Amino acid sequence: RGWNNIVRELEKAKGMEVAVGILEGSQNEGESIAEYATYNEFGTDNIPSRPFMATSFDENVAEINSDFKRQADATVQGKRTANEALTVIGQKHAGRIQTTITGRNFLPRLAPSTIAAKKGSTKTLVDTGAMANAVHISIRGRRP
Repeated sequence: RGWNNIVRELEKAKGMEVAVGILEGSQNEGESIAEYATYNEFGTDNIPSRPFMATSFDENVAEINSDFKRQADATVQGKRTANEALTVIGQKHAGRIQTTITGRNFLPRLAPSTIAAKKGSTKTLVDTGAMANAVHISIRGRRP
C-alpha cells in the first residue's frame, strides 16, 4: 500500500527546510530588495524599525503550526512528497508576509519628506510594490 514509498519520502524530508521571505538576489532599480527590507525590518539610524517579517510570523504562529501538522499528515499518508508539503507551507506563509506588507501601516508614520518623495502616499513599506512582490520561498536541504 505504498509503505516503502512513504518511508523513503520521510527519510528524504530529514534535513529539508523551507525559507520564506525576501531572498538574496531580488533587485529594484539596481538596489538589493533584501538589503532595504532588512533596513525596514530592524531599522537604521535614519529608518525606524517596521518589523513586517516578525509581525507576520508572530501573528500567524498558530496557523503556521497547523499548516505543518496538515502537511506532515499528508506526507505520512502518502498524499504529498516532502517537497510538495514544504512548498505548500512556504507559499501560504509567503502570502501572509505579503499581506502584512501591503495590508497595514506600521508606526511610526512616514516623515513628511518621505511622503513627498512618494508623491503623497502615506503607506508604510509600500512604494513600488517591489518588496511585497519579492517575497519568495526556497526549499533547502535534501531533494526528492
